[in-house]
Amino acid sequence: EDGAGNIALNYSVDIFGRLVIPCVMLFLARFAIQSNNQGLMQCICFTDGIGTCLECCGTVASIAMVIVMIALKKWAEDEDCNEYWYHEDDDWTKQDCLDTRDTAISIFGTAMIIYIIVALLTFCAMSICFWATMQANQGQFALSQGEVFVGYPVQTNQIPTGQVVVGQPVSQPVVQPQGEKAV
Repeated sequence: EDGAGNIALNYSVDIFGRLVIPCVMLFLARFAIQSNNQGLMQCICFTDGIGTCLECCGTVASIAMVIVMIALKKWAEDEDCNEYWYHEDDDWTKQDCLDTRDTAISIFGTAMIIYIIVALLTFCAMSICFWATMQANQGQFALSQGEVFVGYPVQTNQIPTGQVVVGQPVSQPVVQPQGEKAV
């Protein structure tokens, strides 16, 4: 019973971490963009960076588990169920040992496939977190330079070059058709 509770808690935390936290980050990023909040953008960049590191650790752990499953499967395949594993006077026979070995080989093979899939998924999640970190960093840098995402643009002290009328600046003479006076 205690093990089942731990497994349920583990899956609950995993589901929370993989579903709720990205949604919260999405809404925080949206709020930071709408309010041009440089501090919040920096926080999002930092948090996405942490997510990238954690997903990288998950990818490495999944790859390590694939290697462990390969080794365990090889060990089980090499086992010949000698007398070390069973005794003739017990209820455990050599056939029971062979059946258990075959089941273990099947389980290790299935677990290896699952860990390969998990490694691919965590690598994709790591890539997405890295991309989000880079985008948040660019947004934070743009805000630090005085650029805004929404609202009125920042006023600068540039001299206007003139209005454009049909592709030609007003400050230059406009070519008029013959017979008409230039304005």
